[in-house]
Amino acid sequence: MIDELRVANALRLLEEAAALICKEPDKCTLVWKPGATKGRIDFEVGNADDAIRLTGAKGKGLESIAKAATMLFRDTGIDPFVGVVINLDKTNKLVFKKYAPNPNWPKDKVIKLLKELAGAVFIETDIKIYAENRGDSTELSVAFPRVTDEELQFVRVMDKVFAAIGVQQGRRIVVDAEEHAMA
Repeated sequence: MIDELRVANALRLLEEAAALICKEPDKCTLVWKPGATKGRIDFEVGNADDAIRLTGAKGKGLESIAKAATMLFRDTGIDPFVGVVINLDKTNKLVFKKYAPNPNWPKDKVIKLLKELAGAVFIETDIKIYAENRGDSTELSVAFPRVTDEELQFVRVMDKVFAAIGVQQGRRIVVDAEEHAMA
């Protein structure tokens, strides 16, 4: 049986993450094409530059988003497939710029997204997020009651996704795991 509420939440979180990676977030939309046991997630973007941002070097960005989707869809009855579709807007030519620190990066929004992603994957787990600033970088620690291989896999995927978010938002972001004491 398909857990439609979890699927809808997973799609919302994936779309939020993709929008934070794109230069033109208003032109980045998620299109969901459900099937009986499989579903296709296409990120439609308005320009080739945002497609490159989502895809990442050698496809590693899209691979990380696909792994995040698989984690989010676990136990929902759906096996997701992720792709990127470019709807070219010939009137707007973007140019990649070098990374530049942004003192006004959306820290609260980024931390909230990581907490929601962790909560969606580890539903009944007490998770805390800690942020430590170091110059123009921020280390986000996902604190679990116990760190297992599953938690480490999640953190590795989120590290790649949030690194891409950080490049666009003007902040070097590193995600790691730690254990926290039970309350």
